[in-house]
Amino acid sequence: MDKLSALEARVAALEAALAQLSDRVVTRRVVVTDATGVERVVVSTDMGTASVLVRLDRPPGRTTGIELFAGDHEDEEPSIGIARLEEGEVAASYVVRPGDR
Repeated sequence: MDKLSALEARVAALEAALAQLSDRVVTRRVVVTDATGVERVVVSTDMGTASVLVRLDRPPGRTTGIELFAGDHEDEEPSIGIARLEEGEVAASYVVRPGDR
């Protein structure tokens, strides 16, 4: 294979890889910031828990916002819920487990 053919093959492979990226991105954390760089929405998963946090601009450790979560841990019953966070603490939450009525 000459150099031009090898380069064409590599470009075609890169184009195919880029086309797949537009269909699906795999990661454990996505952060949406506002124009000033403040994290406003955080979608994450860690150790069997997935969550979406929508937050106000507060200093580190003083998170204030609403978090929707679902947990499926090996040592606990699966649960889904919503929590209101104020100044880094859970101020209120509503949690349900499969089968709850």
